[in-house]
Amino acid sequence: MIYKGQSKYKDKPITEHFRVGEIVCHDGSSEYIINSKALEGLEKLREIIKKPIIINSGYRTVSYNKRCGGSPKSQHLVGNAIDFHVKGMSTEDIYHIMKTHNMIGKEFKGIGLYNTFVHVDVRPNPNRRGYSFWDMRK
Repeated sequence: MIYKGQSKYKDKPITEHFRVGEIVCHDGSSEYIINSKALEGLEKLREIIKKPIIINSGYRTVSYNKRCGGSPKSQHLVGNAIDFHVKGMSTEDIYHIMKTHNMIGKEFKGIGLYNTFVHVDVRPNPNRRGYSFWDMRK
């Protein structure tokens, strides 16, 4: 299911632990799109780690995605991707937990590790392994 709506309801819960305002584009636009599978995966991860997940970026408009250096084919543009971090946990720690709990290739079809955040997505056509992985840490 794809959720679509207006960001004026930013305090409206979209799942148990996440609100609409956390996934809207940071450019001030009024609409958002988010795939419920991405949020369900984050809810499952939150249950496992027992800590709040802070969303850095969810849906992005084309213009905002371009401004922040995102790929022209970014999964953020269609509401399939979320970038996040967890206070007190490294991106490697988060990746290890997702791998240990078989979330990679199941809940998340795309995963990227960066210095300060993790990217996850629910892309419809992962590679032949069933998921795409990249590591952009220095």
